[in-house]
Amino acid sequence: MQFWSSWQCRNASLSLHLASDSMSLCYNSLQTGLYFEMHFKLSNLSRFAGLVVGPLAS
Repeated sequence: MQFWSSWQCRNASLSLHLASDSMSLCYNSLQTGLYFEMHFKLSNLSRFAGLVVGPLAS
């Protein structure tokens, strides 16, 4: 009986650990995706600004 309860406890802590791991993985991928999206938008914006400002400056 004691063995069973300790096994259940270990199982629960393991599943909790896995859940927190997957949450942090999801959060990291979300952060990375946001960073790349912002980087892409900024590079597009600077390219667009170069297209607009370039002819005006020359």
